[in-house]
Amino acid sequence: FKAKRSTLSAEFRELCRKSFENGFDFSKTDDKEFADCVPQQLKAQGYQTVSFHGASSYMYKRHITYPKLGFQKMIFGEDTLDKKQCHSFHGTCDSELFDLVAQEFKNNDKAFVYWLTLTSHHPYSALDITNHRFNCNKYDIKDDMLCRNIKLQVQFLDQLAELSMQPEMKGVEVFLIGDHEIPSLGAEGFWATETGGISFIHFKIKE
Repeated sequence: FKAKRSTLSAEFRELCRKSFENGFDFSKTDDKEFADCVPQQLKAQGYQTVSFHGASSYMYKRHITYPKLGFQKMIFGEDTLDKKQCHSFHGTCDSELFDLVAQEFKNNDKAFVYWLTLTSHHPYSALDITNHRFNCNKYDIKDDMLCRNIKLQVQFLDQLAELSMQPEMKGVEVFLIGDHEIPSLGAEGFWATETGGISFIHFKIKE
């Protein structure tokens, strides 16, 4: 589906079905403005609401906004400094968080876990690629930014598949959603934005 603008816009689109036009500092926004957000609704139904993001909590003041959205527990980059740090967007590598995500479902009968991933962010650093299963040459894709992007996506999906097979994940419903169109190097050598939209995957792990 069509989705432009920023990662922050995507967060509010997916979690609250809201958009914003006049900035993104919500520290003074009344909490009642977020009453309809998914974490707030699920918290009221007895779910433990947890967020994961490998970057700093102070970026876009998420340490202030996330509790307003309804998150009871938040894991940010400053909470995982003892784990491997990645380069595409500085912060804790996604690969380091899969076990922590699984632990939340193990510890709670009802859990809503929101994970804003990080490692597949532009500029798709080759230093973060540990899984080379995808062969770009086989599909006539140059060894460039697009190739690195795909390899990082495949790497994440392989790890997600492994997570999905863990016993604590039985019955979990998964929504994997892109935030916005990917930046790409235009034909004339300048940064452009691909026309089109983003993809999503939805599945439920069998009991």
